[in-house]
Parts: sequence; structure tokens; C-alpha cells
Amino acid sequence: MSHKSFGLLIGWTLLIAISLMWNLRELDKSSLNNAAAVARASLAKDIGIRDWVASHGGVYVQPSAHTQPNPYLKVSDRDVTTSTGMKLTLMNPAFVLREVQEDSNRSKLDLSHLTSLKLLNPNNKPDPWEIKALKSFEQGNKERMEIAYIGNETYLRLMQPLPVKADCLRCHAVQGYKVGDIRGGIGASVKMRPFIERQSQRSFQLGLTHGLIWLAGFIGLAVMFVRENMALAGRVQTEIKLIELNTTLLESQRIAGLGSYILDIPSGIWESSEVMDQIFGIDQRYQHTVDSWLALIHPEDRAMMNNHLLNDVFAAGKSFDKEYRIIRFNDQASRWLHGLGKLEFDEQGRVLKMRGSIQDVTERVEATSAIYQLAYYDTLTRLPNRRLSFDKLKAAIDQSSEMQCYGAVLLLGLDNFKAVNDMLGHEYGDALLIEAAARMKLCVSDKDAVGRMGGDAFMVLLEGLDSDIEHASRKAAEIAEGIRRALAALYRLSNKEYASSASIGVSLYRGAALSASALLKHSEMAMYKAKESGRDAVRFFDTVMQVSIETHAALEADLRRAVPEQQLQLHYQLQVDSEKRPVGAEALVRWMHPTRGMVSPVQFIPLAEESSLIIEVGDWVMVTACRQLAVWAAAEHSKHLTLAINVSARQFKQPDFVAKVKNLIHAHGLDASRLKIELTESVVLSDVAEVISKMHALKALRVRLSMDDFGTGYSSLSYLKQLPLDQIKIDQSFVRDMTSDQNDAVMVQTIIDLGKNFHLNVIAEGVETEAQVSLLKLYGCMAYQGYLFSKPVPIEQFETLLTHQMNA
Repeated sequence: MSHKSFGLLIGWTLLIAISLMWNLRELDKSSLNNAAAVARASLAKDIGIRDWVASHGGVYVQPSAHTQPNPYLKVSDRDVTTSTGMKLTLMNPAFVLREVQEDSNRSKLDLSHLTSLKLLNPNNKPDPWEIKALKSFEQGNKERMEIAYIGNETYLRLMQPLPVKADCLRCHAVQGYKVGDIRGGIGASVKMRPFIERQSQRSFQLGLTHGLIWLAGFIGLAVMFVRENMALAGRVQTEIKLIELNTTLLESQRIAGLGSYILDIPSGIWESSEVMDQIFGIDQRYQHTVDSWLALIHPEDRAMMNNHLLNDVFAAGKSFDKEYRIIRFNDQASRWLHGLGKLEFDEQGRVLKMRGSIQDVTERVEATSAIYQLAYYDTLTRLPNRRLSFDKLKAAIDQSSEMQCYGAVLLLGLDNFKAVNDMLGHEYGDALLIEAAARMKLCVSDKDAVGRMGGDAFMVLLEGLDSDIEHASRKAAEIAEGIRRALAALYRLSNKEYASSASIGVSLYRGAALSASALLKHSEMAMYKAKESGRDAVRFFDTVMQVSIETHAALEADLRRAVPEQQLQLHYQLQVDSEKRPVGAEALVRWMHPTRGMVSPVQFIPLAEESSLIIEVGDWVMVTACRQLAVWAAAEHSKHLTLAINVSARQFKQPDFVAKVKNLIHAHGLDASRLKIELTESVVLSDVAEVISKMHALKALRVRLSMDDFGTGYSSLSYLKQLPLDQIKIDQSFVRDMTSDQNDAVMVQTIIDLGKNFHLNVIAEGVETEAQVSLLKLYGCMAYQGYLFSKPVPIEQFETLLTHQMNA
């Protein structure tokens, strides 16, 4: 048997012995705990009897030889006689409990005892152990227990305190006790013989079990010894397999591009694996020194790597973990490597060697770079995209706080870029964007940044202009103007010349007073100001512009409350025929603001059209107008009137627009031919096919359709024959000067003739003089609307006007 085998056997034997001793000790504790549980149960029973007797004020029994009157009970009603002459004596709780204990222990030793340090009955005198227990109760202990030998038996003695309760004071008040005091104790003694016998049986079982376990372990060790000898014979075969695995590992490293090396620090000589030589493009003839290794590193990374090895690795005693580039020796290809190395030290802590690996990670680095390019750069222009540009702006703001130097954010929009895409195609549009990006980069320094924000929008970030705001503004203006001129030069797109321009908004910054989002918003406002000024211009953001924007925003916020707070009103402008008889009205929305007063439609209608509010306002107009048509239909003098309402392009494009009109007609029981919807040319031209389809659907409901502001657009004549119109309205710009401008007069006459030829009703708006009426009648105009007949007025005034017109 070998020393190892003998040691295992000794260890196993000690383990079994320790387990047996621990279990025997636990068994001894268990026997003691079980005996204590029996004693506590006995005490609980006795205390229960005592408490029951005390709660009933004691128990009256007939005196007998065994139950003589208690001479120590000093109460007036100890002895009584019943109405039948029966004599009874009172037994207090302690007396009852003692009698019960004596009856239950007559044939045994006195194994249960009630006692106290202040006795009423001398027979309850405590023994020395009980005296110690009672004194410990007075100090706060809740229980006392010990093993004692009484006669020839071993007992567990256990005692608990008896606190004074209110029921106890009847007998014990004379002793000076109060409720809560410890009056004495009650003890119980339990024979240990049954528990010791069970413990002996269990001890035998434990000994037998542990012996069997030891024997099983011994057999297992014997088997192990045999197998160990058999394993020794197989080690040679295992070593052969390890050699094969090592060969496989080397092949795997070659496939993974993972080479290994050992660098001897004092000599600077390194040994390398075949795979590592392949990665560097060298062979064993190449001089394997630190200097020759540094010579292979990419020139841009060489100084960094030399410093990293000397200071961060060798001097600091840390591991080597770095990605760097090399120029491969045999083909001069640039490759990315990931180097790992762990240092080895001598007993004095000096660096001796570094062992590590080298892996070619070029594909992974290039893939990561490609992902980064996709995430942060525009794929068309190769400029930073909106996300990266925004991050650069936030960093520039922080930098300006430290340097206390002004910078500028330029937001550029290429003018009429959509026309390039629409007329020439997206290929030309992309070429224009690429050329514009290249021109912008030539106009700024290396420290500045150009980014594409999306579409035809670009951002130029200028940093470190000047600490003086005037000088910074001039520099920003000069750069912006240079960019504007560069972008205004002719473009050659696929051998075609194309002229373009840019509108540029500029906003200065210094410190974090404004967020990056706010700065971009300011530059955007300024850019739109540049576009409004005629385009191909540079505009700086100023506070006046900000006030205008804030006013615009406040008005929009108020308009959002106009419909729910019932601030909108409909005014009605009379429409008459050639005999000046009322034929209808146009419903025009007005806004009575609670504090601003009457807000002009010129202010709030464009605002509503910029947002989705025009839909909410338009729906309110439609509902209110239909309600008024229903009122007119119920009156004889007004049931013939038509009511025209204007519908915006956005409202008309709603998928459920026709359904809404149909529901309102049915809900109010209207004659649909009395409802006239006026559309502008912008509505029609937005999507001709869809608009014509909806117009036919409305015509199917018998709703009338009118084209508003006819003649002011570009395509009315070309689409007129396709549109199911009932009426065209001559724009007031032609009517206004028709009596003094021959061109306007010819235009009006042409429109009227055109309407007649297409069998359309023609109405002129903006009629203000009798001379205009006369000329319109001469040309054959059929209906009129304007201040000559009535201004737009509330419904009450309109009803009065209507009555006056009908009676005239």
C-alpha cells in the first residue's frame, strides 16, 4: 500500500470517528431536551389547574380525613354551611394543587412540588436547589433546570416562577404581594430512565451504522487502489494523446490567426510560434529583437506602443493588452493586431519574461469601423450624421465654457433642392449633395466640423472664434459668406451645369447657457429668415426673431383652446344674384379671444394650417354651418339659401372627410344641394386623382362644389374639364381693378365666358362698387359677393339683413 493510500484510509477512519462522536453528543442533547419537554408539559397542566381554581375564588369541598380545613388560609368565608346543612371548607389554589399532586404521587417519591420563600404553609418548604431557583426568579430568570439523583433514580428537575395575579390577592394580599410579583415557583421532576434507555438503543444503532459506512468506504478505497494501478498503465497512452491534441491546438491557432511568443526582457530577444511569424510576414531568419518588432509596427502607432511597453507594462509591472497596427514585412500590408502578455518575475521582483499571444483582428476592426460609419456618418456624403453632429455640438459647448470663447452653429438649407430631384432625378440630387459637402469642407478649418442633418440640411460647427462677441460674429459671418459663395457657384452634374444656392442661419454660443437643441433651433429660425428674405442669404439669430417665434407659439397655444372653450364664431357674408336677391352666404370663421379680442383670420388661419389645428377648426365650421342650414331650412324666407364653407387641403385629405359630410347631412336632415364646399387650386393640385375621386363622392351626395380664387393658380384650365364643379369664384384681385385696368377686365370676362362654356355658375367676390356690378352684369356674371352688399357679420345681424333684403 502506498503512502497516499494509507493516508486516505487514516483520514476516512478519523472522519467516521468524528461523525460518530458528534452524533452521540447530539443524541445526548436530544434526550435531555425531550425530558425537559415532558417536565414543561407537566408544569403547564399544574399551572392550568391552579389558574382555574384561582379564577373561581377557590373550591369548596366537604371536610374529610384527607381534606381537612386549611389552617393557614386566613379568610372569613373559609368554612360555610349550605341551606341543607352541609358543611363545606374552602380550598385555595395552592392547597388544591398540592392535594392533586399528593393523590397522583402517593405510590412514588414527591416528584412535583409547589413552594415559595414566603410560605403560608410550612409543608411547602423549599429544598436548597429550590431556594436557588426561587432567588434566580426574583432576578428575572424564567426557568431553572438540573439533573439530580433522587433515591436510586436519575431525574430531570425543572422549575418555573409563579407570578401573582389579581385572583391570588384574596389569599396572599396579607403577605404584601402585588399583581406581577413572583410569589414562588412550581417544579416538576421527570425520570430519565426511559430516555436513557432509548438513548442507549440509538447509540448502538449509530455505532453499527457508522461501522458499516466505514466498511463501505474501506472497500471503495481498496477498489480505488486497484484502479490507480490500472491508470498508471494508461498514462503513456494519455501522453501520446496530449501530443496529438497539442498538434491540433497549433493548427487551430493557425486557422484563428493566433500566434504565441516568449520575450526575454534582459536580452530583448523573443521567440515566436510559426503562426506569429506568418502574421508578421517573417520567418526565423528575421532578427527577433524588440527593436525589430518595433520596426514592424505602423509608423503612426510606433511611438505610442514603445511608450506603452516601457511605462505602462514593464515599469508598472502590469499585463500587456493592446490593439495596434503593423506593416506586414513580406507584402507591406497594414494589419490590425491584438496583443496579450503576462509578465514573469524573479524572487527580487525583477521582470524576467513576458509570455503572450498575438491575433490578427483586421476583419473585426474593419467590421467595427463599418458599423461605426453606418451609425455616425452619412452614407452619401461621408459627413457626420445628425447624431454625431449633435454630440459634437454638445462637446463644443462644454469646451467653450472652459475656454470662454465664442463659437457658432451654421444651419444650411440648399435652395430649391426638391426641384433638382423632381426635374433631374435623385441621381443628380445626390451628386449635388456630395459636391456641396465637399465645397463646405474646403471653407472651414480642420478644427471645425461639417455634418449632414438630413435631406438638404447641413450643419457647420465653428469653434474657438474669439472671446469678443463682435469679433466672433465677424469671423462667423465671413465664413458663412464664404460658404454661401462657394455653394452659389455653378455645379457640373453629369456634364450638365446647374445653378444652386443656400440659405444659412447662424447662431453664436459660449458656455452652457443654451442647450444644443436650443442652439440648433435658433439657427433653424435664422435659416428660415434667410429663405424668407429671398434665399441665397446669411441671417443671424436675434432676440427680435425669438420674440416673434414666442408670440407665434403663444398664439398657437391659445388657438388650441379656442374650439373647446367656444371662442370661435361663424360670420356670414351675403351672396346675391344679378338682381341683388339673396341666394346664399359664405360662412367665414372668426376668433373672439377672451383677452386679445377679435383675432384676424390673417393671423390664425395660416397658423392653423401649419399644424393639425386646421382639421379641428374645419370640423367645427362644418358642424356649425350644417346646424345653421337646418335652421334656415325650417323657415320659409330662408329655405332656398345655400351656404358655402371653405375646406383646407389638409382637411380635405382626411380619409373620413366624405363620411363626415354624409353623417352631418343625415344628422340634420339637410337638402345636400344647399351645402356648398369651396376648394382652392392648392387642394386640387396636391393629388389630382384622389381629389377628383372625393369630389365625385360628394357630388353623389348632391353637395355643390365651388373653386375658390379661380385664376390665381397655374393649372386651373388644364384640370377644369376633369373636375365635377358647380361653380367658379372670380378672385377679388381681378374684380378690384377691373373698371380701371383693361387686363383685369379681360381676365374677368374670360373667366365668365369659360364658366358659361363649361356650364358652370360664376360668382365674383370682392364687389365693392356699383360700377363693378354693372360691368360684371354686362359680361354675364351670375352671382355677387362683397362689401357692397354686406360685410361678414354674426348670424343675428345677418338675419336682420336678410329680412331687410327680402322686404326691399
